[in-house]
Amino acid sequence: MLNTIDYGALAQRHGDLDATWEPEWIIEGIWRRNAVNMYAGTPKKSRKSSMRKYLMACALTGEPAFETFKVRKIERILNILGEDDARIERRHIDTAIQHLGYDPKHYEDSIYHLEIHGQDLKSTIQTQQLLKYVVAEGYDLVNFDPLAHFHSSEENSATEMSIVLRNLHWIADKTAVNVLHHLAKPPQVINKAKGDMANRTLSELLRGSSALAGGHDNLVVALPVGESYTRVRLGFENKVPPPCGQPEEMEVVIDHDTWLWKPAVLLSDQAIIDTLRDLGPLSGSKLAKELGRNKDEVLSRLRVLHEEGRVVEEGKGRTHKYNAVLIEPEWGES
Repeated sequence: MLNTIDYGALAQRHGDLDATWEPEWIIEGIWRRNAVNMYAGTPKKSRKSSMRKYLMACALTGEPAFETFKVRKIERILNILGEDDARIERRHIDTAIQHLGYDPKHYEDSIYHLEIHGQDLKSTIQTQQLLKYVVAEGYDLVNFDPLAHFHSSEENSATEMSIVLRNLHWIADKTAVNVLHHLAKPPQVINKAKGDMANRTLSELLRGSSALAGGHDNLVVALPVGESYTRVRLGFENKVPPPCGQPEEMEVVIDHDTWLWKPAVLLSDQAIIDTLRDLGPLSGSKLAKELGRNKDEVLSRLRVLHEEGRVVEEGKGRTHKYNAVLIEPEWGES
């Protein structure tokens, strides 16, 4: 016997809809209530889990994320973990909360960690059970870290991943959902970033089926900068723009003593000159590594400094290096 659907009961009259409705953000442009929010990056260097822990601390305390994005405080978070140890989670989150200026003890009942390896978002029954628990406990946010650990679907199959996304939206109907995912390209290709971010939608960088690209409500893409494990460039994609607008990109850096992320300081010409004077001559790759910056960014500045006569080139091919001049030219001097 076929199930019957009462379409008349489901249809909404245009005039009955709230024309003043605005989405409710937890962190503007990053986490929205009743939405599937996605944070995607390369393995390890994009620091996906570290970023999630920091954003959790911001969401609980109400402190602006990256000293930039407004936060509306939430009370309870369910953290569903596929890889990380909950004890390490506590240490990192407590450290971040403390350095944001709050007492971690006040938030001991605000986070519940669920280390589970059998949850399958492809299963309607399991999703129903999880949703029942989420609603009963009143969680404001549910994290899935990483998404790949919580479904049995073929990731490149649009048919199978559509089921996973449907069930995530089912959960998001009652709370905010945040899923961590991977990008399709290897780090060395992704890191040539300006072209990717400028010429492609961020959703096209996601690993797996196009159902993932079309199934999220908000996407943050993280690209590692250079060889550094501390600096990440973020790109943002929202189906409903945040009220205060949002930068297309921003670079952020983590302090491992505090576990806080902050906007990165722009690369200055003086930093390049000083590093070359202290350690030069250096190749472009070695200089970028010393500065903790993207190689393309450093090479671009080196070309300008060379034209200005403030940097000289030495050697060719594999021995090609840069060095700072001993006496910089006066402005206007050729």
